[in-house]
Amino acid sequence: MTAPLSLELRVRYFDVDERRVVNNARYLNYFEEARMDLIDLLLERHGADLRGGIIVAHAECDYLRPLVLRDRVRIDCGIGRIGTSSFDVIYHLFNQRAEPVAVGRTTQVRYDYEAGRPQALTAAERTALAACHWEPVNS
Repeated sequence: MTAPLSLELRVRYFDVDERRVVNNARYLNYFEEARMDLIDLLLERHGADLRGGIIVAHAECDYLRPLVLRDRVRIDCGIGRIGTSSFDVIYHLFNQRAEPVAVGRTTQVRYDYEAGRPQALTAAERTALAACHWEPVNS
């Protein structure tokens, strides 16, 4: 199944350590860039504005092989589980040879800052999220 969003980036100098290998923490930045583009896509295509009031409650990443300076990385992502007040974004990262380099998942929660607690996703938000649902092979 094709991912709802695919983003290409180039590994930059500040992404790497002294051995020219991408630092593990940078993968979460790559996830963030893809997630922001996916949230923009949800607004553009489905009218769901999830840009405010969404917090990341959990992040996980399995590292499969290293990325190095000047590699190109493709990030495929889409929506996984959709809950009452939360949803998951699934990420698959590939190098320029189409080899998998990492897989990950983040859980976002609709959060009411004034009340200090999670808030239920609206029916429109759940419909938009469902339109970008993705079940990648080997996830």
